[in-house]
Amino acid sequence: MSGFSSVEPELKKVERQLHRKFGHSRWGIDRLMRRAGRRLPTRAHKAAAEIQEARQMAHHPRLARVVDGERLKGSVRVLGDAVRDYDDKARRIDLLLSVLRALAFNLLVLGVIMLVLAHWRGLI
Repeated sequence: MSGFSSVEPELKKVERQLHRKFGHSRWGIDRLMRRAGRRLPTRAHKAAAEIQEARQMAHHPRLARVVDGERLKGSVRVLGDAVRDYDDKARRIDLLLSVLRALAFNLLVLGVIMLVLAHWRGLI
């Protein structure tokens, strides 16, 4: 259990960040990662899967010896970096700007169509 217990404080910190950014405090790391979905990179999801597997192995006396503490520290670091870098405010601004760009383009196309129609009908 020494491999898993050595990263437990760092893991608790990362879990608190996940709870703060993605929701419910009663959920486990696997459910929080499902909620995060595509908002976090694939490497963060793989790191969370490794952490979850190590957590399950740590409960078994013989399998606990197999847990690699250094690899687990790397996984916790990758997940922590991904959660720390995630910015919900920037994501919302990007979404709003994307919608506004599409709306502006559609209005431009509509204006061109109206001009072409007016010219065709002889109104211009």
